[in-house]
Order: sequence, then structure tokens, then C-alpha cells
Amino acid sequence: MNISATDTPAASISPTKPLISVLTRSLNRPELARALQSVVEQSYRPLEVVVVAAGAEPFDLPEIDRGDVSMRVVSRGKPLALSAAANVALDEARGEFLIFLDDDDYFLPPHIEGLYTALSVDRDAVLAYSGVILENNSGEFTGLLPQPAQYSPRPLHNYNFISIHCALFPRRFARECRFDELLPLYVDWDFWLQISALGRFIGTAQNTTCYRVESGTSGGGIGTGANANFEKRKIAHAHIQQKHAKQRIQIDAELHEIAGKLNAAWQQRDFATARPLCARSIALNGDQPDILNRWALIAMHTQEWPLAEGLLRRSLQLIPSEPAALANLAQLYAATGELVHARVYAHLARFMQPTSAPLRDLATRLSVRE
Repeated sequence: MNISATDTPAASISPTKPLISVLTRSLNRPELARALQSVVEQSYRPLEVVVVAAGAEPFDLPEIDRGDVSMRVVSRGKPLALSAAANVALDEARGEFLIFLDDDDYFLPPHIEGLYTALSVDRDAVLAYSGVILENNSGEFTGLLPQPAQYSPRPLHNYNFISIHCALFPRRFARECRFDELLPLYVDWDFWLQISALGRFIGTAQNTTCYRVESGTSGGGIGTGANANFEKRKIAHAHIQQKHAKQRIQIDAELHEIAGKLNAAWQQRDFATARPLCARSIALNGDQPDILNRWALIAMHTQEWPLAEGLLRRSLQLIPSEPAALANLAQLYAATGELVHARVYAHLARFMQPTSAPLRDLATRLSVRE
């Protein structure tokens, strides 16, 4: 049985922007009204909303001013698990791009526009994602979901840093990437890993979605609250690791090969070879202090001072007191004539590793330099 209730006419297609479908799985909870209102408040147009009734029967949508946003309820006439409901939503969407929104979460007004702009600028990216604002059931801010500074595929195999309502992607992937209906939870993580095998993601600096950390019932919630079933998490994590092992092993093999070539090039001071290897390692595995420091030293060798400084500061964001990065910054500032900064960082490096003779000599040399 397939019931589709169309509540408003289909949105007219913009001659300049594609239709984007917002996909919502719902048991008709009270929070649905706020979620739908946040779609209406988006700066992007045109939009449609497909609400999949995860219960046995369709329902009427909340009474809100929908404006020019098309909204419809789709039901299969039987209860659906979240993964099955997600697949129904993928099949029912009409938009060129898709984004999910659970009925207890909501978007901030620039969310979809920002993601679409990111994909429009970077045509090679296959998915754009934002950051997440965390709220409790009282609507109080509780933090931000931690994310890497830049996207790389290997960390996504370790943990999911993309909430389901953060990502915008082309509908064409819905034909080959599906939500795994055998998984007890983490179905969004599995779905992102499927898409990641097809191309590169791009993260934005925006935090334009709100996630209600306490209101879910899947067992995969953040923290240790009621929506946190550690046994289900363990089973789902093992399933995902096994399912995507081939892709993960391929990435690890390339990283191992890069490490060997980089060490050989470094020993020979072949910086022309080492530089692209550093860049490729970070593209695959994210920022790593040792790689960032090596790349910074190469940039200092070629007197690319702003690049070197940026790389070293990225390293210090990972390990704020890392002696090598502090010492390299000291030498960078000494080379550019900023002796006050150079002395500060040299003494910080020595303080963090007081038994190091090279760091002691660096601090002493800069102290007497005019």
C-alpha cells in the first residue's frame, strides 16, 4: 500500500537554482512544527518537504504558514524503521539535491543556502556539510559537535562527525547509496561512508543546524542520557567497520606508502618530492602534527612565511604545547625579524622540554640576538 498525501502544490522550479528536497522521517511528534517552520524560514528557494510517516497511518501536517514551500506526507501504510523511512524519502524526493531533517531538530535560516553555495563553488565535491549546535530539551545551548578543521576521508571511518541534517548531496547518489536496514543505528554514518567512496566532501565553517541531544529514541544519542544504548552502539560500530573495511584498508595502504616515500625524501632533503606527499597525507588523514611541521619547514626553506606560519598554528591547535611547532615558530619569527615573538616561542618550547639541548641553545641564541 502506498499513500501519498499532497498538502500544497509542488514548488515552482527556479530558472537559476535547482529544487532541493528536505526529507523528514516522523512519528508526528509535537516538535515537527518547529522543524517545518525552520524550512520555511530558509533563505534558499525553491524547496520541497517530504515527510515520511514512520507509523502505520499518514497524518495531517501542523498548521503553519508554508509560503511557497511544497510539503507532502508519504506513507507506506505500515510502521517503518528509521532506515526504511529514509529510503522511502530518497525514492519520493523530486529535488536535484537532498538534505535530511529529523522532526525534533531544526535548521537556522542560512543553512541550506550555505551548503548549496559550497557545492556550487567546489564542483568536484559530492557532499557539503555544516557544523552542529547542540541543545537540550529546554532549548539551552550545550555545545558544538566536534569536527575536523578540514574534511579528509580516513577520520570518517573512525567516527561520524556529520549529523544527518548537516549534509546536502545530489539526488543521483540515492540510486546506488541506500540506508542499511539491518543496522540498529548509525545508519547516517554508514550512508556517508557509501557516498565518500564516490568523491570528496567539503566542510563549511557554519554552525547552522540545531540537534536536540536528549529527544531521540534510537539509542545513538550523544553522551550518557536516556538516548544512549552502548550495546547497540557497539554492535552497529562493528558492523560498519566490517562493511567498509575494504575502503579503509585501501586508504591505510596509501598512507603507509606515503609515509615511506616522505621519510626517504626527507632524509635526502628532497623537499620538492616531500611537499606534495605532505599535502596528500593531510588530504587523506587530516591534520597531523608531524606532517604539518614538515610541510612548514619546507615552506620556511622556500621563504613562504605566511604558509609556514599557518601550518604551524594548525599543528598547535592539535597539540597546543608541542615543542617542535613552538621551536619552528620561534625560528620563523627570527627569520622574519620579529624577535619578540621569536623569543617568546623559543622560551615556551624550552619550558615544555627543559632537558632538550637544541631548544636550550635556541632560546639562549635568541635572547642575546639584537
